[in-house]
Amino acid sequence: MVAKDVPFTPLLPCAEFRDGCVNLVDVYYPENPGPWPVIVTIHGRPRTPADMAPLARALARRGSVVFNADYRGVRPISKGFPESIVDVACAVRFARTTADQYGGNGEHLVLVGHSQGGYVGAMVSLAGDEFRGREGSCLAEGGSALPDGFVHVAGVSIIHPNLPLDWTYFGGTPAQKPEQWERGEILNHLGGNASLVVGIIFERNDPILGTLHATRLHRALEDAGYDSRLELLDRGSTHFDILRIPGLGQRVVAMVEDIVARTE
Repeated sequence: MVAKDVPFTPLLPCAEFRDGCVNLVDVYYPENPGPWPVIVTIHGRPRTPADMAPLARALARRGSVVFNADYRGVRPISKGFPESIVDVACAVRFARTTADQYGGNGEHLVLVGHSQGGYVGAMVSLAGDEFRGREGSCLAEGGSALPDGFVHVAGVSIIHPNLPLDWTYFGGTPAQKPEQWERGEILNHLGGNASLVVGIIFERNDPILGTLHATRLHRALEDAGYDSRLELLDRGSTHFDILRIPGLGQRVVAMVEDIVARTE
């Protein structure tokens, strides 16, 4: 079953559209009553939730309630920090507080992010409760934004001080916005959500991101005492092969299910 275009924020100011943005989520859920574990999926930049729909559908068919969410700051011309993190933190709260309507258990939630969604997901997983935004910016103010588990799928974990795309995301260069860049460094949030369970899955031949994004994050999480598992795949040659179902995406399904089981 699927509930399409469910709003989880009111109209918010954003760089994408002059009149503002309302963030929407598609909810995929089994016909059979639960309670099922809850999964929130978030796509990369500059993409849409359609990238994650096959994964969301596959996970729901296997017994989960999946909230496939959109968020601000995904266009190359759009400032995204902290807006993207505020929005995904809201999506987690919204999933926790509304999951029972779809047979889900809001007390058991795993966040899954691909590409830039991996960066945003890591930030939310470690520090989501610190990113609440302005009062009234989320349709679910209650509940925690900190997931029980996080799966980083071909994800970004390194921010580049010399990359114009990241200058846009942070609203300026490191010299112009030093506090934003410092707050936006994932490693500066290690120690938050100490019980978090993490799975990292990455293609060795990803043509867009190097494996340092995966190995550096995994090593830092392990050194900080987190339960982190890393899987580097020898198959796949595009940034999106890892999402293809049927195909390599089945490895992602297996990792997500493993993280779900380890967070029960």
